[in-house]
Amino acid sequence: MVAVPAAAVRPDGSFDIGGVAPGSYTVYAESGPGQGVTPIDVSAADVDNVVVALTNGINIPGRITVERGSSGAGAIDFSTLRFLLERDPDVVGTPAGGPSFSPPPETDGTFTLMGVKPGDYRVSLPPILVRASEISAQSAGRPVPLNLRHAYVKSMRWGRADVLADGLHTWSATQGPLDVVISLSAAELEGTVRDNSRERSRTF
Repeated sequence: MVAVPAAAVRPDGSFDIGGVAPGSYTVYAESGPGQGVTPIDVSAADVDNVVVALTNGINIPGRITVERGSSGAGAIDFSTLRFLLERDPDVVGTPAGGPSFSPPPETDGTFTLMGVKPGDYRVSLPPILVRASEISAQSAGRPVPLNLRHAYVKSMRWGRADVLADGLHTWSATQGPLDVVISLSAAELEGTVRDNSRERSRTF
């Protein structure tokens, strides 16, 4: 079991978190839609005058570009796509920082991630880009829509940052739009899974 030290904030905005062992931490504060995040280092002495500034988050505009492949795949319906942001690392007890709701991309691929709080995130774009932790037992066996069978996220960049490789870091809003490229040139994999103990097989 993971214990996350916490404390209530007094009317004047002050707080005191006791029993914190030495180490590196991230302090989160929430009040309504506002959220603040501040990294700190704790040594053998008390840490005083920690300032956590609340913010309603930033809006990140962006655009999805589709590269047509040779597979004959059809157009992508952007209204079926949703961006999901998950804190990385996703520590027990930390508040969600991704948008509680962002409208789907427009027909031209433009979108806006609304109210993203400061922090470090991994970005998913179901059903094209899904992390293993997000695949449920119910969804694992569902067929991929025909127009997405050859689709994959080729790149995702925020300014100079490679979001696919390094994650999304929203400590500032100076990187510009989030550029996503979806390719329709993914290869197909054919094979058979055999369970010898039960004498059955499955082709995919």
